[in-house]
Amino acid sequence: MPLPIRLALAALRACVAGVAVAVTAWVSLAGPTPQERAALDLASGVPTGDDRAALRSMRLAGAAMAVAPEMAVALVLSRAPAGVTAADVERAYRRIAAGDRVPPMAQPTPTEHAARATPARRDIGARFLTPGG
Repeated sequence: MPLPIRLALAALRACVAGVAVAVTAWVSLAGPTPQERAALDLASGVPTGDDRAALRSMRLAGAAMAVAPEMAVALVLSRAPAGVTAADVERAYRRIAAGDRVPPMAQPTPTEHAARATPARRDIGARFLTPGG
């Protein structure tokens, strides 16, 4: 590959890595803004334990709804229990982004999970191709 193309691709890779590090640092390490403190009802400016997890969830939900809301909703819907609609997931995302602490979705019971599972395949033996047959 020619040197200018390799340099351009290396610069692009470095930019992508830099953006990934910056976003990760913002989500995990940056302190809460006054709006985030008010939304999460934080008395002090330093979140601890569950407050830090709620702050990360709030920031990630806000970023997902700002960048690719349809994709975020579709991703959750692909793993959600039966009966959950796209409007429910989008509403939950918006509530989380606003700072509401949404309880987790109910897990399906074992019978519901078995009903949705793919049926077992029938074993009918090996299917080898033989010469002339």
